[in-house]
Order: sequence, then structure tokens, then C-alpha cells
Amino acid sequence: HKMSADDDDLKIEKYQDFLEFDWNHEDWKQYLEGLYPVPRGRQLMKFRKKWYKRHVDADFDETWEPPDENEPQGDGGSAPSGGGDYYYGSGPSASSSSSGAASASGGGGGAGAGLGKGKSGEEEAMTLQDLLTGPYADGTVWKTMRQKATLCLLSYAVSLVLAIASFARAFPPGQAMLALNFCFFLELLAKYGLNLKSDYVQKLLVDEVGVMPLMGFTLILPGGAEYIRILSVVPFFLTAALSLGQLSENHPTAPPWVRETFGPLANSVARYRIREYRAHAELLLLFVLTVGIFTGAAAPFAILLYANFMVMRHMMSPWTQNSCRQLDKALDPICGQFPGLKILYPWAKKKLYSFVDPEARKNSSFCTIL
Repeated sequence: HKMSADDDDLKIEKYQDFLEFDWNHEDWKQYLEGLYPVPRGRQLMKFRKKWYKRHVDADFDETWEPPDENEPQGDGGSAPSGGGDYYYGSGPSASSSSSGAASASGGGGGAGAGLGKGKSGEEEAMTLQDLLTGPYADGTVWKTMRQKATLCLLSYAVSLVLAIASFARAFPPGQAMLALNFCFFLELLAKYGLNLKSDYVQKLLVDEVGVMPLMGFTLILPGGAEYIRILSVVPFFLTAALSLGQLSENHPTAPPWVRETFGPLANSVARYRIREYRAHAELLLLFVLTVGIFTGAAAPFAILLYANFMVMRHMMSPWTQNSCRQLDKALDPICGQFPGLKILYPWAKKKLYSFVDPEARKNSSFCTIL
């Protein structure tokens, strides 16, 4: 027992040395630049451990993990008992469903086609789930960006207050949306800067906030009823809340009350729920805009742009796929009780799914704007 305790103490000590290692080391940076796609999240930690054992400490146990007493547990499917965070490509199951339009198998396959490059040994091929975690998805990058993190934190705080005021009709929702989009641009600029590399756009699109400016472009057009504009702010508000949580949790000099108040938003269970609610809000907005065309509350061009955005969203996001599945589970039993809808609903479902099915889109003349 004493020997076992000594071994554990030694492993803890070595693991602490590993965590405190300066990862700005030139040899590590050169090794990391040679990996494609660039590993992120848990995948990055695996590469770090292997490199550390090979080049720094040969006695380091790369398979040992410290016990985590604060590990988040499952909550009715909210978070599995392994902890960790959820990103695009993880979270709700993306397995195929018997419902045509709600099935996620086609969308997932379409997003993953040709993204990975196979490698052997340590530079193993990354799955779509690994790629779609997005750079800096865990938020730890903010620990090394003091001034930029402060600017982004303040910008998000002010913009979220303006968004809340727009919900109470005390501030124009269009201007609140512009303020939130400015924050998204600011965050992307702080993380990635500006360059003309071929993978730059791909990195932006798989980031948590990367697609939000595209969504903003589809909704910022003039016209439309006020209630639609207020509903349009909701997805932006929820995405900004995700970023505010990570900034508050990882800001190197944030006051304790900021970390205690907004830090819980960075918790894996909270992030899961926020992403789930955002997907529901985006899908609801699609139906509201569609109905708005016939009532004169929305412009036809706005629904065309937003529908294109949702096609892309469905292909990349299992959260959107999961919302479609839940909607189908609710509608299918109801429509099955009426003779006309019993035939019309499966046809409409199949037609809608053809917009996100990769094979169907190859043979289609449907105009994709985004």
C-alpha cells in the first residue's frame, strides 16, 4: 500500500510538471505546425502527452489521468458521465433516424466528406467530430490574451445588456443584433487575426461563433415585423452567453465576482443546454419567417437567405439535427391521425430532407446562395 501511494504521488508530481511545462517551446511549436488538421481539445492533449514523454520526460506516464472529483455527471442526457465539453460534432446523437427529414445521417455525412487526411502513428487521422470542435473551443486561449480578452469581455457584457433591453422593447432589436455581431467579429479577429491561407475560412466556420455573422447577414435586412426581429436576436444572445462564460472562466485578471457569476456558463452541462435551446430557437425562427411571408410580416428574400443558412447549419450541427428529430417525433403522431396529412407529411418530410441530403443535392438544380 505504501509503494502504491508513493507511485501515485510520483505520478501526480510528474503530471503537475507536465501541466506547468512551457508550451511555447520552439520544438513543440514546430511539431504542432506539422500536424494536419491541427488537433484541438482532447486530441491536442494526447499529442502533448506523447511529445512530452518522447522529448522531455521518458518516465512520464501518458496514460495516467488525475482523479476529478468535480466531474460533471449525466443529467437525463444532458452530459455523459465522462465530463468534457460539447462542440459541433458531439452532443446529441447523430445516428440515422427512421424519419426522413429529421434523420441526421445524411447531414453528418455531407459535412464530413473529404475533410480528413489520413496519417499513421502519432499523426493519426482526425474524425469529423475532432475537426468540428473548432480551434480554441475550450476557451483556454483567453488565458494568454489579457488585453484582447478584456476588450471582448466588456463588449459581450454591453451587447448582452442591449439584447436584454431589446427583449423588453427598450432598445431596437436590429441595433442589438449589430452589436452582438460586432462582438463575434471581434472574437474571431482576436483568435485568428486576418490572413489569406486556404484553411482560414474553414477554421472560422467551425468555430462556435464563426457562422453567426453569416446568420446575421440573412436577418439584418430592413423590413419585417418587430416580433420577428426580437426573435431573431435570441440565437445571437445565446451564442454570446457561451462566449461570455468562457471569457469569464478563463480571463487571467477577471474579478472573482465575474468568474463566480458568469463562469458557470462555461460548464459542460450549461453549454449543452444553451446549444440545445439555440438550435430550437433557430428552427422556430425558420417557421416564423415562413409563416411571415404569407402574413406580410417577413420579406421573401429574407426567408430565402435564412433557409440557405439553415441547410448549412443542419449539415454541420448535430444540435440542429436533434431539433429536427424532436420536431418530427412531435408532429408524426399528430399528422398520422388525419387521412390527408398522413400522406402529405411524409412527402413534405422527404422533400425537405432532399435539401440537406448530399446525394440528392448532387442531382439537384437548387440554388445555394451561402
